[in-house]
Amino acid sequence: VAYSNKLKTIVITYENCNIDLLKENQVINISDIKRKEIPNKLINNITIKDGMAYLSCPFGLVLVDLEEKEIKDTYHVGDSTGMYEIHGCALLGDSIIAATPKGLFCSNINNPNLTDYNSWTLHENTNNTNNIISSGSELFVDTSSFVTSISYNNNTVLKTFTDSISVNNTGFLTHSKFENIKYAWIDNDAIIWVADSINGLLKFKNHEYQESYIPDGPVRNDIYSLEFLENRLYSCHGGHSNFSTSSLITDGVSIKDQYDDWTNYDFYKLGNARDILEVAVRNGTEYFASWYQGIPEMKDGKLIEKHGYSNTNGILDTVWYLNNKIRVSDLKFDADGNLWGLSSEVNRPLFVKTKNGDWYSFTINQNQVGLFFDDLLIDSYNQHWGIMARGAGVLVYNHNN
Repeated sequence: VAYSNKLKTIVITYENCNIDLLKENQVINISDIKRKEIPNKLINNITIKDGMAYLSCPFGLVLVDLEEKEIKDTYHVGDSTGMYEIHGCALLGDSIIAATPKGLFCSNINNPNLTDYNSWTLHENTNNTNNIISSGSELFVDTSSFVTSISYNNNTVLKTFTDSISVNNTGFLTHSKFENIKYAWIDNDAIIWVADSINGLLKFKNHEYQESYIPDGPVRNDIYSLEFLENRLYSCHGGHSNFSTSSLITDGVSIKDQYDDWTNYDFYKLGNARDILEVAVRNGTEYFASWYQGIPEMKDGKLIEKHGYSNTNGILDTVWYLNNKIRVSDLKFDADGNLWGLSSEVNRPLFVKTKNGDWYSFTINQNQVGLFFDDLLIDSYNQHWGIMARGAGVLVYNHNN
């Protein structure tokens, strides 16, 4: 994340190299790098100068014009032996400096041929450099692989390590909440702000801990599916490896209500159900599809029942090679209030729990070995469409026939 004071724009980059520009509560997306097939795709650092964002990447230095909201150019830095990954970038006077594994490469910012690596010169007596920043007439260079970030403001240099912060190279700030520090900044009031990926944004005044800020949201960044049902947003955190090996994710599902408050149903709240893939809701009762352990039923945040082989008379069948694994991929209610679902690697993969609480299942006359399902759709004709995984086709079921 970086901020342009000139254009009042926040630049946000993601692990997949997607870029968002946030200005006046509007988000402009730039997905060029994300969409391109580029090996070793990553954004290491962001440097902003005069309305231009310089993104340091393994494949070059990408320029984003914040005013035009577009990628302007890409500079490649290297020599006759090859191009080098760019860890960071700094601008000092009329010079542009790139930090690489080979050392610091410099050029004139006004050079019209910066896309040509011959326009860059390696600064002597520099080795592997992980980052570089400038302030006024000074340069600060990070040459240690243990340093996670460097910053400079209010006449103070902060170098962060995973569990500590070096202040002006004269002392260290430590605290029990430092578990995975990503960045630190000292503001004009000498307050140090520490971004820790585990404990949130931490505030220190006179080197004493004051408080922390942890934004409300899902407990996990990885989301298998999103559903918006009965004014609640469900983020399901389960997964699998191409419909075979279970991911064994225990984070369950994160739920945002109409007041933007988040709650989480984890492995324990869901009756020890892993890999939650989907959800179906009717009149406040929630049913969750587990790729490992059947269907937990929840109401008002409490487990009502976990449906499996024994309490459905075998309708929720186990996979053919293991007697304790039930792979439910999706759940949907029809217009009459019956709950339908798909289960993989079983003889009767389509099943229903009627509004009266009775369970039934249906065969599709296919070998259960390698029989995997993905999504379930119910159309306006009450036909049931089951997407067969791995490009195997589509199941269409009409209950009237």
